[in-house]
Amino acid sequence: MKASACSPTASSRRPRHNVKYLKYITNIINRLSLKHQVNYRSPREVSLKSPQDTQGYPMNQPTLAHIVETDLGIPAGYEHRPKQVEPGAVIEPPGATLKWYVLCSQRQPVPENIVSLARARVTTTALESRGLGFVILHRCEEDFYFLIVCTWRNSNELWQTVLYKDGEAMRSFERFPREAAHKPTFCVWELVPVWHEQQAWLRFLATARDAPAARDWLRDVYTGPA
Repeated sequence: MKASACSPTASSRRPRHNVKYLKYITNIINRLSLKHQVNYRSPREVSLKSPQDTQGYPMNQPTLAHIVETDLGIPAGYEHRPKQVEPGAVIEPPGATLKWYVLCSQRQPVPENIVSLARARVTTTALESRGLGFVILHRCEEDFYFLIVCTWRNSNELWQTVLYKDGEAMRSFERFPREAAHKPTFCVWELVPVWHEQQAWLRFLATARDAPAARDWLRDVYTGPA
């Protein structure tokens, strides 16, 4: 007589069969897990003082002390000195209204003929600068000058055109060559007026952004140490 699904004989056989089958599958899974187990360590567990043996991380990464000793980017004899930022008359090349800043040390002011030359270069030459922004004329060394023209574009981006003049051999300001992938931007002195202008632009963005607000922005300038 064939036992029914609800009979004691059938119910007692089915669990024993399922238990053996589950043990068999579990044993296979455990073997596969052990076979393909990877010894993983997070980046925090990897010491930077020794070559790494974890896949996916660089070998022989230099330590912070090594970078400071060999590639800090500061000459041994460098002495940092303060400079001064002075605003000047607004300049309006075609399609733009720009604040004007002169940046220099007190012992090496920017000569008036250099200021006139720089302003003429901005106003008479198409620089692809449009909108609102500012200019920094920076006397870097004895006779080396940067002329940095910045405008605010795409609502919150600072765009720039960098010109320079190096000594009497250059009769005018020319485009500064920057072909490398990793380019210089602003020095620590230039960042002082740049930081003020960033804050001034944030204040302008919070207004109605109409002509009266633009005039208030134009009067919002920085003067002081850098």
